[in-house]
Parts: sequence; structure tokens; C-alpha cells
Amino acid sequence: MPQPLEITVQRVGALDDSPPEERATFGLLSVRAGDLLLTEAVSREREGEPQVICEGPHVAGYPLAEWLAWNWWRLHWDGAVPPHHRADARRRWDFAHCMETVGDGYVWPKITVVPEDGQMRLVSEASLVSDRYLFRYIASTAGEVVLPSCFSAAVARFVRQVIKDLEGAGLYDTNLHRLWSDLEQERGNPKLERFRRTEALLGLDPDEAGEKSIWQCLADADALGESAWTELASEAAFQGAGTTGLATAEMLRSLAASQGFVVGRSNHIELRDLLGAAPDYPSTPGEAQPWEVGAGLARRLRACQDLDGGPLDDKRLCGFAGLLPDAITRTYRRGERLTYVLAERKNEAQVVLRSSRRTGRRFELARLIGDRLLTSLNECDDVLFPATKAYTYRQKAQRAFAAELLSPFHAVEDLMAGDYSSDRQQEVARHFRVSERTISTQLVNYNRISLEDAPHIA
Repeated sequence: MPQPLEITVQRVGALDDSPPEERATFGLLSVRAGDLLLTEAVSREREGEPQVICEGPHVAGYPLAEWLAWNWWRLHWDGAVPPHHRADARRRWDFAHCMETVGDGYVWPKITVVPEDGQMRLVSEASLVSDRYLFRYIASTAGEVVLPSCFSAAVARFVRQVIKDLEGAGLYDTNLHRLWSDLEQERGNPKLERFRRTEALLGLDPDEAGEKSIWQCLADADALGESAWTELASEAAFQGAGTTGLATAEMLRSLAASQGFVVGRSNHIELRDLLGAAPDYPSTPGEAQPWEVGAGLARRLRACQDLDGGPLDDKRLCGFAGLLPDAITRTYRRGERLTYVLAERKNEAQVVLRSSRRTGRRFELARLIGDRLLTSLNECDDVLFPATKAYTYRQKAQRAFAAELLSPFHAVEDLMAGDYSSDRQQEVARHFRVSERTISTQLVNYNRISLEDAPHIA
């Protein structure tokens, strides 16, 4: 359940030999999400003395307020966390999302803000344990969830209080004043707000990309659909590529024309009709976990189509998408970068598959079927339906749908018969014509094996 959020600096003491902005805002930092104190720490005056529990560190509120104001848009919209092996991209993301990076010589808490699924998750990490440290954080949580509106309000209250403290000390024209004034103007102008949100979705700081590039992104979003373009932006941000790695509408049309499989009027299928009566389905992200939504919809489809727990052959799978089986077998028709459906004409679409492997193409096609079912149930009017490498709510739901459609877990469990070895996973994967990674991921998701036992899916 989302929690209220409060960020405060309680003024105590004073600082010597520091900039006036820091002297005016020095105090005890506290960050609370509901009843949990994310800045809880232990400290002692000197080595050998007993430790005492405290609410947080003594810091200047000014640099934190600057950091929150500058990173406002990315904190709210840039949820595409790059993997650790993409070190440069991950470092850039951390600088905009992890409070530990605020700097200015203070020991800031390692609180990371992750926007995801229409919510904000605040992850706090304890400091490394060492008897040598006079101060260390002890709060640790996998993530306290707050609503974006609560996060925005808490940040605004904190920044305004810091500005009030600055003005109480006679400081009226600081960098924070200018940052906050600009931000309030942007938030009050729908056109500018959309511009800044677009930059953030791409993992970019304000004005980091050329203005022309962002306006082109907005034009593509209007052409392809806002939610579809957001998925493309998350893919580019996940890769750390910004606008240079972003798939454009022109590129997608060209690729679909040269390598896509056409679903024409004669074999077009209304996917929603495959489900019979409309199933219970959360209309907005956050009402259920994405894997629950995706897997649940796949089970519903299998039941409505009288599929048992056996493998789904290429003909039936392609039939759900209105394609012939050669969409799976003609692997030389390989997409360059992305798997997607482009449906700019009524009752006609082009399907592009990226993988050159049969199991990969089956999984990609199943993802696209799931995505079109999910979006049709939400009455989405996009013309693009992408399957990307990012880990947004929509992409997670797609993957769960594909896994359950191709290899229903109850049947996987029966075939495993308690033997979760790698050899047995390979046998089961061959039976369902999926990759071993698909089976391993299901076993991890259903707590049959640990993630450590499946390092190839991390």
C-alpha cells in the first residue's frame, strides 16, 4: 500500500567556514515513508564509545534541495534502470536517482528513487558494517511505495522550506531559487511539461538533447501512440542510448515494409474475440503484479480455446496472430533491432520479429499476441505494439503471458516431477518448444529454484 512521505531538515547548530547557503540550511535530515525512517542510523563521537541510534545525518539542506529540483523530471519519469554491466549508463542513472550522489562532502543516505508502474519506490540500503565508522545507516528496505503525487508534494514542501530558510538569512538569488522558479513554470505549462517528461523518459537531463530531437520524438509519439512511444523511450533509456538509440516512426515503417509479415483483411483476427466474455483485468498498472496479469490472461486464452497442457504448435500460435506458420520458420526474415506490430491501417498490420532462432520467434510472437490482448482490453488506440528488452510493467506482463501461453506452468511442474536440474529443464524446454531460459524464469518466478541457480536469466 502506498505510504505518505516526509523529507525534513530540523535546524540545529551552525557551520563554520562553509558557503552561506549551507550555513543557512544546516540541520538533522530525516526521510520518512509511512512509519519507516529511511535515514535511521547509528553514530558515536569517537572510536571506542558506545553507538547511539539517531534519525539521520547532520547535513546542509541546500545541496539536497538543488539535487531534487534539478532531477525532478527524471526522478518522476526515468524508470528504465540500466543493467549493472552497462556501467556508464547505470552510473548516469544513479546520479539522477540515488541520494547518495548529492555530494558536497556530506554522508548522504543511500536512498534510491525508482518510478515504476505508476508509483514511486524508495529503496534504502544500510551502510557496510565496520567498527571504524563513527556514523552509518542501518535502515534497509526492498522498497517503500509512495504515490507520485505524494512524492511531488513532499519534495515541494522540502524545497520551499529550504528556500524560506535561505531568505531568512538574507539569501534571495541563489541557484536553487532559479531552478525552482524554472521548474514551477515548466510544470504549469502543458507543452513544456511534456517536453521535459519526454527528455526524462529517454534518461536525459534537461536540455541534454537537441530541441529538434525532442520535438521529433513528440511527433513520433503522436503518430505511433503515446503509450507505445513510451515503451520505445524506455528501451532507449535502458540501453543508455538516449535519442541516438531510439527507434523512429520512419525507421519502423521502413523495416516493417521490408521485413514484416503482413496480416491482411482476409486473415485478420479480432484477438479480443479469442477470450469470449471480457475477463477481469486491472485497468491500470499497479492494481496487480505484471506477471499475474500476463499469466492470468494466457490461462484464460488457453481455457477459452480448449487448449490442454500440451505444447502449442506453430500453426495454432501463428493463427492467433493472423499469420501463416512461415512467420516462425522463415528465420532469414529477421528484424534488425525490435519486435513489434505496426497497424496503421484498419484491419491490416505488419509483424516484425527480431530473433533468428525458432524458439525466440515463437516467444516474440506470443509476446505480441499478449500485448495486443492487453492493450485491446484497455481500449488503447496506439498503432504500434512493441516488445522490447526493457522491464516496464507492460513488457513484464508480455513476457509472463508468452511463458504461460507456450509452457503452462502446471504442465511444466508435472513434467519436472520435482527434478529441477539443468538437464531436466532442457528436456522440458524441448517438449514445449521454448528456450531453457523460459523454463528457468518460470521456476524462479514460482519459487521452485533460486535466482542463484539460474544465473543465465539475471
